[in-house]
Amino acid sequence: ANDSSNEDYPRGLELSLDYVEKVEIVRGPGSALWGADAFSGVINIVTRRGKDFKGVRVSGKGGSFNTAGGDFTASYQDSNVDFLFFGSLLETAGFEPDHSGNSRQKGSFKELYGKVIFKDRLTISGRYSHYKDYFTINFLDRHTGLERTPFSFLQMTYSDRCWDKVDATFQLYTHYFKNYRKESWRFFIPQFNVSFPVETKFSQDNWRYGFAAKLDSEWKNKHLFSIGFSWEHDDGSSAHNSLNGFNVLLFPRFRNNRIAFYFQDKFKLADKIEITGGVRYDKHEDYR
Repeated sequence: ANDSSNEDYPRGLELSLDYVEKVEIVRGPGSALWGADAFSGVINIVTRRGKDFKGVRVSGKGGSFNTAGGDFTASYQDSNVDFLFFGSLLETAGFEPDHSGNSRQKGSFKELYGKVIFKDRLTISGRYSHYKDYFTINFLDRHTGLERTPFSFLQMTYSDRCWDKVDATFQLYTHYFKNYRKESWRFFIPQFNVSFPVETKFSQDNWRYGFAAKLDSEWKNKHLFSIGFSWEHDDGSSAHNSLNGFNVLLFPRFRNNRIAFYFQDKFKLADKIEITGGVRYDKHEDYR
């Protein structure tokens, strides 16, 4: 999630499973490592590698309501490089009727994903997704336009063993979230039995930049220590709003930073008994 929206991604939106190897569910509190939103668990989506596929696959599909789409997967592996690329496109006019009275274009969803691994240490991965009037719910049948780029990111991760039994992970990443919404309805005043049209437009490009570092170390096969640091910067300063053609500030513009420090110890008391304890400190520029 990001500071410009209260939605979680990719829940409720299209996420292709063609390039997903497995989905891990880590039950129990994970807030020390992953932040406040992980108080009841963490879902980890592990994507496939080139060695899992090795080849090219292309597929297409079509159906009623002018529905058409297709996807492709390509991968390769040698002694130094492993990569996998995936892309998909779907267009349809059948998911949601147009109750607004306007002639709307077909809904569409586009997704691109890629991952390149160098010598099992450096991983560069990214995803771009874009949907337009896709699986949207017309609250009061007033939405006449909706576009978003949910869960789009680019990240670079380096992992290596620095000292004996100490694994280090460093990560640079950026997230991109574009939100465009257009709504039209009529405002009715029952006392005077009059109404007039209202049209609002809102668009925002939100960029997030971040850095994270983590050290993991085992001790006597009973302890797994983790210590880490992260920094994030959110830039939602490019918000544009209008009401019946006049510029108004419907949603605020913002820039803010967040830093975090954490420590965790996973202690194995017996074969089937394990205790996890950790502390975390987050400082958000606006939330404190």
